[in-house]
Amino acid sequence: HTKKGAFEGGLSTFHTRRPNYTVGGITAPSGVRNLNYAEARYHPTKSPWDLRAEYMIGNDRMPNAVPSATNVVRPVSGYHFHADHKYNARDTVVARIEEFDSNRNTVGSTSRIYGFGFVRDLDFNVRFMLTHEWDSFAPGFSGGSGASTQRTTIRFQFKF
Repeated sequence: HTKKGAFEGGLSTFHTRRPNYTVGGITAPSGVRNLNYAEARYHPTKSPWDLRAEYMIGNDRMPNAVPSATNVVRPVSGYHFHADHKYNARDTVVARIEEFDSNRNTVGSTSRIYGFGFVRDLDFNVRFMLTHEWDSFAPGFSGGSGASTQRTTIRFQFKF
């Protein structure tokens, strides 16, 4: 990790083994996970903007997929980009995009999520968040049909 002026960034890596698992007599094999990350942030001292991005590439097996002998480690990649704009000491507007490709060897295995939100610090220990997200799944993503879903969430965050 390094920081120079308004820029900071870093590289990281994650290596482990995902164990096999069995559901209903069907076993998904174990596999080696190798994930590599690059992240960057741009946040000028007197600017209301805070821009952050991360990219991931590597190999992994989808942990929530239906167990099968073909649920093996595959090449994966993904990224996310956040743009925060702080309007005043209490209010921030957030926009983001996120994409994940669950198998870089297969066309149509990508999901993408878009989102925006409003954050208000009610006081030092309480934060209110209102967000809306929508995603689009490629037709081949986890057996999906290319469908899109949307969700709106209201959250309160408490510091203890």
